[in-house]
Amino acid sequence: MDDFEKELLLREIEELKKSNERLEKAFIAMSKMLELQLELNLNSKNIVSKNNDSYSSLKYDPLKLEFERHLKKNKSKIVKNKILEVLESKDVVELSELKFFIVDQLKYTSKPSFYRYVKELELEKSILKEFLGSKTFIRLHKSIVKNRIRKWVFFKRKIVFFCFFTKIFFF
Repeated sequence: MDDFEKELLLREIEELKKSNERLEKAFIAMSKMLELQLELNLNSKNIVSKNNDSYSSLKYDPLKLEFERHLKKNKSKIVKNKILEVLESKDVVELSELKFFIVDQLKYTSKPSFYRYVKELELEKSILKEFLGSKTFIRLHKSIVKNRIRKWVFFKRKIVFFCFFTKIFFF
């Protein structure tokens, strides 16, 4: 071997040593990154399992489910009673105003359900629809008004009767 070939081999060996050092550094860096990634995965699994545990404990609440079932079952009664309460407080109400109050402001029900409830109340003879031009007005049916007045008078008599026996008088 001549000097030129030896020189080439020495340079090649030096380059291989340098590339070997770079590969070792890269390997060390990659192994550290892999360790960190594994640690993060384990932590995230623990967090997810903790969240799932807390979610599963919140998922089933019998009392809450019972209330929801009761509300869903009686929703139509609740909405109908609210409509009747509004009509009690005002003699005559425009249907669009009542819809705005029950559907848009209180968010008790949807628009189609509201009109279905109004139709049911009309069929039950609880309310009367009256048309004036293009506007629709509704009011309580006379029989409902009489029943409610009777209940109020009966309630008022109870108070007077109670006051009479307790010797308290309202003037």
